[in-house]
Formats: sequence, C-alpha cells, structure tokens
Amino acid sequence: MRRLPWSEAAKDSLVQMFSLLAALSGLMTAHCLWTRPALKSASVAAPLIPGRWVVDSRRAPGSDRGSLAEALAGAREGDVIELAPGAYAESPKTTKSVTILGRGKTSDEVVISGSGPDSDWALGVDAGRLTLRNLSIRSAANAVRVAGGDLDVEGCSLEGRVALAVSGRSRLRVERSTLTGRGDNAAVSAEGEGASLIIEQSTISNGAGSGLAASRLVLVRLRDVSVSRNALAALTIRSGAEVRVKGGKISENRQCGADIDDGTLALDGVELSRQRCGVEFRGAGTLESWNSRFVDLASGALLLAPGLKERVVVRGSGNTGLVIP
Repeated sequence: MRRLPWSEAAKDSLVQMFSLLAALSGLMTAHCLWTRPALKSASVAAPLIPGRWVVDSRRAPGSDRGSLAEALAGAREGDVIELAPGAYAESPKTTKSVTILGRGKTSDEVVISGSGPDSDWALGVDAGRLTLRNLSIRSAANAVRVAGGDLDVEGCSLEGRVALAVSGRSRLRVERSTLTGRGDNAAVSAEGEGASLIIEQSTISNGAGSGLAASRLVLVRLRDVSVSRNALAALTIRSGAEVRVKGGKISENRQCGADIDDGTLALDGVELSRQRCGVEFRGAGTLESWNSRFVDLASGALLLAPGLKERVVVRGSGNTGLVIP
C-alpha cells in the first residue's frame, strides 16, 4: 500500500501539539516541586562519631546533644553516651541497651539530679541492658528504678530517698559504687521472683532507714560490701527472699545486722559488729554462717521473738561469737 505524504499543515499541527504537551508537563513538574512539603530530615541527627554520643549541658563545641534524654532518643543498641562534666537536671527513662559514661576524672564531676521533687525517679530502666560508669545520680526524690530491664553499675554514686530499686525479672550488677538512702525505706530495695541483684566492693548506708530490703523470693548476693550506719537494720529479709553475703562488714547500725521474717541469710567470712545484735528473727527463717565474726553486739549474736525457737534454723561452723542452738 502506498503511504500518502504528510501535508505541511499537518506537520505544523503535530509539532505544535507536542510542544504544548511538553510545556504542560514542565508546568506540572514545577507545580509539584513547589507545593510538595519539604522532606523532613532524620528525626534525630547522627552523632559526629557513629555509635558515640557526646553530651554537654553547656553545648560546648564538639558535643552532639545538650541533654541525656536527647541522646537516649537518638541512640541505637550498643551505642555509648559520654557525659561531659556538669549537672544534668533531668529524669530520663530508657528501654535501650546502651552505655552511659561520665567523662570526669571522678564520678562526682558528672551529676544527674532528676528534673525536680515532683519526679519520682531520676533514671528509669524498663527494658534493655543499661550500663552506668563513672557518674553520680543524686536526687531529691529517688535515684534509679529498674523494672524489667537489666543494669550494670561501675564506679558510680547513687543517692536518693531510695538509691536503687529493682523488681520484675531484672538482673543487676553493682561494682565499686556507693548506694546512699535518705528516706524511711531502704537505700536498696529488691523484690520479685526472677529478679537478681549482685553488689560487689561497694557501700550501702541510710541514715533514716534500713540498708537493703529484700522480699518476695528475690536473690541478692553481696561480696566485700560494707553495710553500715543505717538507722534501722542493715539487711531486712522478707517473704522468701534470700541474701548471701561473702566478706565485708555489717557494722555500726542502730538496730541489728539483719532482720529476718520468712527469709534466708547466708554469711561467709563476714564481720558483724558494733550494733544492737547480729541477726534478729521476727518470724520463721534460716541463718547459715561460716567463718564469720559476731563481736561487740549489745544484745548478742541472735535475737528470737517469743515462740520462734522451733521455726528458726541456724547452722554453720568456724564462727566467732555465735553459738549454734
């Protein structure tokens, strides 16, 4: 079939049509670019060094954030948050597995103080595994609460009405730290089946209440720890809790070294001295003691409430000042 030639008019019409389409396409593209909302930058800008956040409350050059809460919001699992010397008046909570490290020469140079008296806890850990190193948490309320997460503390000072509280199926380890309470309750509180608390080479004191309160089947281990200068008993053990102490001192408490009601205390190479008594039983319980010293106790090594003799178990050997009934 023979193809008929295009007329000049048809060619001109076709060119004009394509030119019009191209112009319309350009206008539509420009309109979209003009009216489209600007793309949001990442919700949290990355730190200068990946995986390492530098926080300075004064926003000094070289810092990534001005608050711990901001750094926690942007941090990923495994990141390290370094706090420059200074005061951080905030009460963050976290569910992330990160490390918070004080950059001062001592733990006293970096202080997290909580956001005020209306804040119950200066720091909350609800999930993940948080590590604290070389810093202080000093709160007018309570210091650190762990409910469901894990916590490692090394070279820190925790102070508040309650210095440290653990519940749920949490795992805590505290090393070379000071735990100071200022309230009617215990400086350290641990409760709940499945929860575990290990404290090593540290001090526990509370001028207004007891040192450590363990209850509801929790397991607490103390190693080379000083529990002293508490207004009440150094250790309060209730509701099936178990506290195992190796080395260290339980001394200079206004009441007894331990107060037991349905709980277990195991001592190995511990000194109990200069307080009302060594161990007081207010209810049924067990004391296991090996190679420990019970000395300078106003009311003796053991105190039993009336009628408890058949409900108390005391066993062990190699002790000074303790007579096994």
